Amino acid sequence: MPGFAWRMKLLKFYPFRMADVLLPIAASITFAAVLPQCVGERASNARSWIVGGALFAFALAVPAADGNPSRYDNERKTAWLATC
Repeated sequence: MPGFAWRMKLLKFYPFRMADVLLPIAASITFAAVLPQCVGERASNARSWIVGGALFAFALAVPAADGNPSRYDNERKTAWLATC
């Protein structure tokens, strides 16, 4: 298949991956721009810190990704990894 190597290198730039990165950045920039307009300049600084702190605490409290989503016991998981 001609051009296979460069196509595989370009595949890492597929649009869904860019959206995964840019969507949270765009949301935070939009939030920071809209907040002062909604609540006024003086209150926005304190509320920004409160909301940011609450979001940070929420991110720490959310459980991490499951290391064993299939719920295999150790013997079946070892056999599965050996098969792979």
